[in-house]
Amino acid sequence: MELLFKLGSGELHDIFSLFTILPEQYAQAIFDEYAARHYSRSRVEKLVPKFRQTKNGVFFAEVASSDAPDTTFLVSAQGMEEANIICVSRLDKKSGNQIIRVRMGKRGIERRLNLFETAYKTSDITHLEGRWNAGGNKRTGGFKGSLEEVANLIDKTLI
Repeated sequence: MELLFKLGSGELHDIFSLFTILPEQYAQAIFDEYAARHYSRSRVEKLVPKFRQTKNGVFFAEVASSDAPDTTFLVSAQGMEEANIICVSRLDKKSGNQIIRVRMGKRGIERRLNLFETAYKTSDITHLEGRWNAGGNKRTGGFKGSLEEVANLIDKTLI
């Protein structure tokens, strides 16, 4: 895979040629971002088999704190194509609550769903908040129940 960047001059350069053009700190920052995304995508692909789903396409998985993925990559991950909404949770060690991240899935985006009309309708119970396509409940302290409960509550909003 070749990553190309367009510089201000309009020239296209691959990521590795940037190291010879840009000052060292900028080149290192770009490489670090590329490495973090590549690493995160490979971690996500390993997590896909852990996902369960509700009857209306809410895909959900509980992960260890160290495995919490960048949910951006879940939308396009192989095996997640039918997801309307994706939920990932980890257990907060201090409170014991489920810290949940939600994101619109590929099928949900195609259906023009948004989290305000679906997942956030459960916020009085789940404490979810955020943007139309992604959010969570970390800032609000998490959820005392299980992720499966949250997934089923969200599933009911998709009927």
